[in-house]
Amino acid sequence: MSRVFPTDPGFYWALQIAVDPGTRDADEFEPTQRWEVVEVFENAFAGEPEHLRVFVLGVEAGQSLANFLWGPVIASPFPPTVLVWPTAEQREARS
Repeated sequence: MSRVFPTDPGFYWALQIAVDPGTRDADEFEPTQRWEVVEVFENAFAGEPEHLRVFVLGVEAGQSLANFLWGPVIASPFPPTVLVWPTAEQREARS
């Protein structure tokens, strides 16, 4: 576990320990020991206090980096394969 915050957008393992004030259902939040994959995204221009925020599945508002204990970054997978449908001419040429 680390209090060193991510410096780049991406997907990370994280343990949420708090929620931002004003978050819906914040009064029902209970910290757990369950690590989750979260997305760190660019929310504002570099250098601004809220430059990076955290998207958590099921939470409507982005959260502060300080609300988490941070695990490792998750390496980006290969981009998905793009399916290209043949044109009518290509289909006829195969026949």
